[in-house]
Amino acid sequence: MNKVDLLETLEATRQTFHHAIEGLSDEQLTQPDLIDRRSIRDIIFHLTRWEGETVTLLFQARQGAKPNTLHFQKNDEDELNLAWQLESQNRPLDLVMSDFEGVRKQSLRRVAEFSDEELDKKGYFPWLKNHSLSELIISYVVMHEQEHAAQILTWRKENRVGV
Repeated sequence: MNKVDLLETLEATRQTFHHAIEGLSDEQLTQPDLIDRRSIRDIIFHLTRWEGETVTLLFQARQGAKPNTLHFQKNDEDELNLAWQLESQNRPLDLVMSDFEGVRKQSLRRVAEFSDEELDKKGYFPWLKNHSLSELIISYVVMHEQEHAAQILTWRKENRVGV
């Protein structure tokens, strides 16, 4: 995916997520055990943390370094999610939301620093093996956010919480 399309996709995905949470009260956003034993705030924090890891990866790649982010480490996903959930419980909702918006601005800025070839050519970065940087971004940021937006919309439909 070229740079322009990737930037547009990142913006569109964020708009879709905003639509999924639009009109929810602070109480609804912080209600525990709502979706997969998490609040929506927990999910937003989780998305922010993964996107932050991706921003770090982009920074390291731009510097010519092999990234050492969570993308390349063996993690127990359940343990990581639980640790982030516990961490998010102490973070005020307004700060979680501010971080969520801020990390997307960083993503857009970092992606814009790469050429189409750097983003789209499979194997351009040897540490990605036969994948492209845009594929990693799509997987860890775009599809991840789409997945959680769909979960929230399903919860809203099942619980008749207006969309």
